[in-house]
Amino acid sequence: FFKQKTAYDIRLSLVGSEMCIRDRSKAERGGAKGSKDDDDSDVDSQGRPAPPFVDVIERCKDKFGKPDDLAVLAQFVDAHAREFARIRSDDLLKSEHDLEHTRLHQQYLNLWEKEMEAFLREENVDLVDFQQQLYDALNDNFTALFEEHPHHGWVDSALAAISYEHFFKRMVAAAEAGPRRSEHK
Repeated sequence: FFKQKTAYDIRLSLVGSEMCIRDRSKAERGGAKGSKDDDDSDVDSQGRPAPPFVDVIERCKDKFGKPDDLAVLAQFVDAHAREFARIRSDDLLKSEHDLEHTRLHQQYLNLWEKEMEAFLREENVDLVDFQQQLYDALNDNFTALFEEHPHHGWVDSALAAISYEHFFKRMVAAAEAGPRRSEHK
């Protein structure tokens, strides 16, 4: 769910759904702003109280810190950096890349996804709810006009951290730094 294409697809699939979440429940039961149903209590479409909002992104930030700080990714970089030993970071501009590097990037993404899926299971959070929060953060929903969502930067950096470009640069930098003992092992 964190692959670049998937994130892009999520954004495309949600275009046009501009009604905010709290107004959606009112609209589903036929209420509108200013109507007798317009009160401060949020209920779901069946009239039950809506569950309280859980800021999953904040919990994710607390657990993982910066997107590049995942120990499992640092271990992966340490283990595979030697495969980028004869490459310079400006080789990223080449039109073709070694298929082995693409395969390694896919493994890197799989590790990222497994960490995120485990986190969502631990937190008992639905993937769709998490994706909605990511979408809201990227699009600065639920913020004042011209203000950035408090999680916008973190979500942007998380998406950048899993891009092939970032992966390639990280691997080349690790190869240039040479073998080292990882503090994460």
